[in-house]
Amino acid sequence: MTERASSHIAPLTSWRGIFVLCIAWFHCGVMPVCMQLTMAGVVCFFIMSGFLTCRAHRGLQGRGLGRFLVSRALRLYPAHWLSLALFTAFTVAVHEKGLYWPALLPNALLVQCFIPVRDYFFSFNVPSWFLSSLLACYLCYGLLYRGLKAMPLKWQLATAAALMVPYAIAMGSIEGKSELAWAYVCPLLRVYEFALGMVMCNMCHTVCHRWDARRGHWAEWVPVGLTALLTAIDVCWPQLLGARYDQSIIWEIPMALLVLVHALNNDNPGPVGRALSWRPLVWLGSMSLELFLLQGLSGRLYNYLVAPVLGHYGIEAYAMVPVGMLPLLVGGAWLMHRYFTRPVQAWAAAKLQG
Repeated sequence: MTERASSHIAPLTSWRGIFVLCIAWFHCGVMPVCMQLTMAGVVCFFIMSGFLTCRAHRGLQGRGLGRFLVSRALRLYPAHWLSLALFTAFTVAVHEKGLYWPALLPNALLVQCFIPVRDYFFSFNVPSWFLSSLLACYLCYGLLYRGLKAMPLKWQLATAAALMVPYAIAMGSIEGKSELAWAYVCPLLRVYEFALGMVMCNMCHTVCHRWDARRGHWAEWVPVGLTALLTAIDVCWPQLLGARYDQSIIWEIPMALLVLVHALNNDNPGPVGRALSWRPLVWLGSMSLELFLLQGLSGRLYNYLVAPVLGHYGIEAYAMVPVGMLPLLVGGAWLMHRYFTRPVQAWAAAKLQG
């Protein structure tokens, strides 16, 4: 097997689409499995971002690193500002209360996760907290890359494993719900997952030439089975793990393995990889950013526009939010991706090359 230079790995793109739909359903109240897959999915997003960034941008420094940071900013901010404007305008239009206006500027600048106050980091278009922490990961990329490059792979793995001990102790010491919520969005902890993805990229680069494709096909079932097992344990015996650990820590190893195995099998996927290469799933995953940012707006559109109209004709539709919002969410994400994100990215790429 040879490692592809391309950062595109179809099964990982599909996993993004699957996880972001689980996140949307969880926010609609679908419990309990969607809650576990939401937490796992968020962890996977950070690990996958570190992996793909390291895979596509190895050895950045100087102007190259500067162009990378600008390109990441142009990827995040325009989509964030558009979704923030749409969400805020609609919320004001329907006279829904709950907007904490002092948080608007930090939210617009994507620095809300650095403020350990719930009214700030969960404000306005709430899912945008993810972009705030992801931006912090990108800002740390150059430093992380140089630090990991100076270590042999075995020391990278040992360091990543060792850091989980104080991480787990710190999470176990948290008492209040507000503090636990901030730990969930805290950029420092998410940078750890981003760096874990970079370690997986370095591992992939090291072992890819010795990877046995036949065993690799079986290996695709390991992270799936481990995730299913942890989900079942957390659903049936939540007291064993609790909110301190099931929101992040228990998912880091299975999600790291998921990213690593699909990358190693990229040229010769097994049954799981082939199923995840189904074009509709890959298409859905290609719009994961837009799906993530528009879920709150889609839910409001359904509750304030679609459900009342259906109710006028005698159709009780408020309980159908998880299903009813899907056409609005997918359709809106496609429109935003096709007519906003892609043109902005094309313009940004031309400017950066020029």
